[in-house]
Amino acid sequence: MGGRYDDALRKKLSGQKKLTQLWTAALGRDAEPYSYVLTPPYPFSSWNRHFREMMDWASFWRQPGACWTVETQTKRTQGGGRQHDMPVRVRFASAETVLRYLGMGRMLDRFRPVYDAIAGKYPALSAVCLHYRENLLTEAGLAENMMRLADYFQGAYKTDCYLREIDIPGVDTKFMENHRELTASIFQALHPELSCGSFRSFCMALRIREKAPEPNIYIRSLDPELTFGGMSGAKVTGEQLAKLAVPARQVFVVENKINGMVFPSVPGSLVLFGAGNGIVPELAAAPWLQRIQRLWYWGDLDREGFAILARFRGKYPQVRSFLMSRELLARYADFLVEDTSAPGAMPDGLTPAEQACWQALDGAGRLEQERIPMREVTEFLRRNAEEEDMRRREG
Repeated sequence: MGGRYDDALRKKLSGQKKLTQLWTAALGRDAEPYSYVLTPPYPFSSWNRHFREMMDWASFWRQPGACWTVETQTKRTQGGGRQHDMPVRVRFASAETVLRYLGMGRMLDRFRPVYDAIAGKYPALSAVCLHYRENLLTEAGLAENMMRLADYFQGAYKTDCYLREIDIPGVDTKFMENHRELTASIFQALHPELSCGSFRSFCMALRIREKAPEPNIYIRSLDPELTFGGMSGAKVTGEQLAKLAVPARQVFVVENKINGMVFPSVPGSLVLFGAGNGIVPELAAAPWLQRIQRLWYWGDLDREGFAILARFRGKYPQVRSFLMSRELLARYADFLVEDTSAPGAMPDGLTPAEQACWQALDGAGRLEQERIPMREVTEFLRRNAEEEDMRRREG
């Protein structure tokens, strides 16, 4: 006789869902009994072939002094006649008895006072305590910090701030960084109406920022006489860009970083680059761009490039594209590569020439910005400067 006779039952009771039910009932001091159907190791029809194993199994469940009681029945067997007192169901007096049977009695005894202290004050944290029971028993000070977080979140908690700005007596902000999901779980339990099941959604709901924004937009002067704060170039965040006061007459926005770094000199002009396809939402926060009438965009000749252009124009209607024409696409057809982006409808807001280029791209592939020779940029800037001079003379 060995423990192998109850392996199936132990496995059944050790599942996460079943254990949670048992712990919840035991901590709530639920005295309701639990019973489980027993399955013999072999069918009674094979009694003759497995007589010894079947008798050992029955003896195991009928053993005296066990923490369970067993219900028996008389079973008809093949070749063994009627066998009396064969176990068919096992009963435990309570969920606590089941946990002790599973070898969790000492853990239950240690955890109960911790659970009672937290859940007694904050019943909404019962499930959180249960989920983190092992952590509560092994991590010094965790129970106290959970209660301090609960005290704070139950009151007038701070919003629209950096995580580092949250001041909870006895709890440093590093604790919340190291216990992200626990922090979110505590807040969610106390404020279920806000749906903050993850730390990310918790931060979004409270407008909490974990880290300072990383500068991701390059701003570079194309004119030695045009500086900002005494600088000719900087890497900034969208918020910082919005606050810049730059006396530029013309601004070029390019998708590719290297193209921005080698963009030729242009009097009274800036080039913005570096955020890839994320530059449009970043630039949306720069109201000074509204007054720049000569605002240009150069992106990849592909579906995504034109989608970015359309979104950009939705915010700044005056933006014009350059080097994004059907003629340029035909000139460098040998440089086309496969377009692996998902097919989509043509975006609104494109000019007829841009629409023609979009249609020409259909099934042809994509022309990446960095595959276009810089002499095309130089030539465009020459023509652009001539047109500007002509308008100035006419005006």
